[in-house]
Order: sequence, then structure tokens, then C-alpha cells
Amino acid sequence: MMKIGYSYWGFLGDVKVDADGNLLSTPDGNAFYSWSIIHRLIADGHDVIQIMPDRDRFGYKFLGDGLFRSWCRFAREYAYTKMDKSMYGEDALDVIFNNHRDLKVDCIFELFDNAKLYDCDVILHEYRMLIPGRNDVATMVSDKDWQPDYFIQSCLFYYCKQHNIKLVIFDLDYKISENHMKFVEENDNVYIFELGDKHKGVDRAITVCIPFDFTHMDDFPVSGEFPCTSIQFENNLVYIGNRYERDWCIDKYIPTEMNGIMVHGNWTESGRDSKERWPEITFGRRLQTKEMYYTYSRSLATILLAKEDYCKYHFMTARILEAIFYNCVPLFIEEYGDETIKKFAGDYADFLTVRSKADVIDKIYYLKYHIKERENIVRYLRGYLYQYMDICFFTEKLYNIAFYGRV
Repeated sequence: MMKIGYSYWGFLGDVKVDADGNLLSTPDGNAFYSWSIIHRLIADGHDVIQIMPDRDRFGYKFLGDGLFRSWCRFAREYAYTKMDKSMYGEDALDVIFNNHRDLKVDCIFELFDNAKLYDCDVILHEYRMLIPGRNDVATMVSDKDWQPDYFIQSCLFYYCKQHNIKLVIFDLDYKISENHMKFVEENDNVYIFELGDKHKGVDRAITVCIPFDFTHMDDFPVSGEFPCTSIQFENNLVYIGNRYERDWCIDKYIPTEMNGIMVHGNWTESGRDSKERWPEITFGRRLQTKEMYYTYSRSLATILLAKEDYCKYHFMTARILEAIFYNCVPLFIEEYGDETIKKFAGDYADFLTVRSKADVIDKIYYLKYHIKERENIVRYLRGYLYQYMDICFFTEKLYNIAFYGRV
């Protein structure tokens, strides 16, 4: 049995709420895959300690086990309740979130020591980038809404170095800084997990896929809740995700001349000009996790919009798994390249590749009038992607680092 730290700045539950029960608009990608990591580690007999503050604590306070009711209820709740979340008491949380102007590294180190984090065999940490106005030092001393993720990350890095703890930095967005890359290169006990091959020239960099427990991949029926007719589909095309660095994808691939195009995310928040730039597209708010199935399953297809770096370095996000799990066909933009598309689309690589708006329209009309083929695609991908994205392959690489210092 090992002691494994898991550091992520996100949510696991169906909804995100604050201390007053108000819904929050903030990313929650962890809700889709992190429970699989935690559940498998615990099922394999290991102790898992949560290193970042528990952001689901208010949701669980208000909803209890109802926080995980939307899907995989018992497995997700088990992962949440069995993970050790005791590192941050109320006093520590009050300092971090309310009185952070006086927060010092020693305070976080003391919390780590009290939790005996130095006994960890390995720590998996999801990298946090510096965001001025949100988690930087200037905001820390001036703004009550400062977030502590970057500060805790810095403390964790140096704590692991001080205690010679094996640290795996999960670079989920290719935002790792030059200084932190130097930190990786200079410390033999620090590794990188990445979803592509940008760091392939770096010692101790390992390519992984977003993990998911495929024993639950068929929890939602492929055919949906209604009869297999096009009447069930409210949208021709949906995209659920944020705008960051994806404007070029919208311009090239979203057929604004077609009805039934829905985009959900932060596209209209913080003064973004999405409605003015693309008036033909319907922009919806950022969805809560519990709303994902309804939206995906009632859309004929989704498109895997990507940042240019994702395409350049063969980086595949969780969107493809979300699509097939929630019963929707994913379309791959050609910039991913033939090799990557073939890897993740298998026998359907040619059909699922789009090169223009016209291609997207053609595929949507085909799926609209060939519902059984749409089901076949989703069913095929659910089986095919097991070989890359099942949780067992992810935890195997983590265990090899913990046991042997290699993959």
C-alpha cells in the first residue's frame, strides 16, 4: 500500500457552488475524469490525500450524496468520500481564502507536515499557470477574490524538493513556465505527464491520455432516452468548452450559415465579443456537470476545436471522451494530422475528419438521416478508445514512477 498525493484545483461534483449555495461559473473539467484516478488508486489499496483545498465541500454540505447523482453516482461519491481531505481545517481555510494577505510559505508547509505529506510515495499534481488578477502575488495582497492555487503549487514544488518526494506534474494545457521546466530538468525526482509530445526531448517526460474508468463507459445508452429519430436532436452541432485561443477554429469550421449551432462556455463572459464577432451562433452559458449529458446527447455532433499547440504536438483533450460518453459524435479538425486522427478515431478516421465548414455541414446532414450509423460510431469509439484511455494505463505509469522511478 502506498500513500499518494493528488493535487488538482477543480470540482468533482455535479454542480459548483459557493458558501451560500450560489452556482459558480468556473471550469470543472476535473469532474469528468479525476474521480476515475482517485477511485482506481483507492480500489488498488492505496491512501489518496487531497493536496489542494476541497472545492466541493459546499456542494456536499448542501446536497450530500446528491452531488454525484447525475452519473456514475456510487463510484464518484466513493472517490470523493474515501479520499483524505483533512489537510485543511476551518482555521487554515479562513486564512487562505479570507485573510490571505498574511499567508506565508511556512503556513502551507505546516499543513503539509501535519498531514505527513513527506511520507507520500508519489504526488500527482495538475499544473496551474499564473493568471494576473486571479492568483498572482499582487492580487493576493489586494483582492478578496484571490485564488490560492498558484501559491500552493509553488509551496508544493519546493516541499517535494526539500523532502525528496517523487512529483509528477500533469501538464494539462501546455502552460508550464520556463522556470518550472528548469525545475523539472534539475530535479531527478520530478516527472511530467503530458497529453501530447511537446516535451518528448525532456528526460522524465511521459505521454499519457486523459483517463476514464471504462467499466462505466456504457452507463448512458447509445440510443439516448427517446426513439432513434432526428426529432430527439435539439442541435445540429454543439461545442462545450472555452474560447481560449480557439478563434481561428470558429472562423474555419463553425458553419454560421446553418441553424442549430450551439456553443457553451465562457464565450460571453468578462466582456468577450463573441456575440458581436459571430452573431449567427447561439452562445449559451457555461454548463454545470449535471447538464452535460442532456446537451451532448441531444446534439447530432460536436467538433473538437483546439489550440494550435494541441494540433502541433498531437495533444488530445478530454472532449473526445466526453462526447462518446454523453452520446455524441466527435468531429476532428484536419490540423490534428492523419496520425493523431487515426489513433483516436480508428476505422472512422476518414469519415470523422473535417477540413472546412462545408465538410461539417455534409457530416451533420449524413448523421441526421443515418441515425443508426451515428449510434454505430459512438458504440465503436467506446470500445476502441479503451486501449489508450482506460484508467488502468494511466495508473500503471504512475505506479512505475512510484516503485521504480521510471515508466
